[in-house]
Amino acid sequence: MRITEHDLDQLYYDAFLTDQRMPSATRKQKLTFWMDMNRIDWLNYGDSEPKISLSPRSISRWELALRLIQLIQSDEDRKIIWLRGKRLSWSKIGRLTALDRRKVKNKYSELLMTIIARIKQNFKLQDKEKIYRLIAPKYD
Repeated sequence: MRITEHDLDQLYYDAFLTDQRMPSATRKQKLTFWMDMNRIDWLNYGDSEPKISLSPRSISRWELALRLIQLIQSDEDRKIIWLRGKRLSWSKIGRLTALDRRKVKNKYSELLMTIIARIKQNFKLQDKEKIYRLIAPKYD
């Protein structure tokens, strides 16, 4: 099985979306006072339980993306990968990192190829199979 740049690009995009859907690390509570009321179903505001649209597979892919981004040493390079996962344009990423848009695109491609090479070098066969299974697109 092969991992392509497109597969990793999609992995980081999905990881960004999963990161957006996850609950925040700190609870933001406000002190409020609510008078006791009789609860009638049709008077309730919204659903009683929040709907979370995260699957175990998406969380596993998010964890894998974070684990793979740690294979890159430089924080600036990690920033480029994560900003592209947000689907920002090359010129906007270039402005944020003080690089030309073409240089950013080439650097991004180079970083993805570096991650692929380090997966092949640093991981054992069982770990590689797990990684391939998670990165591969899921067909139902």
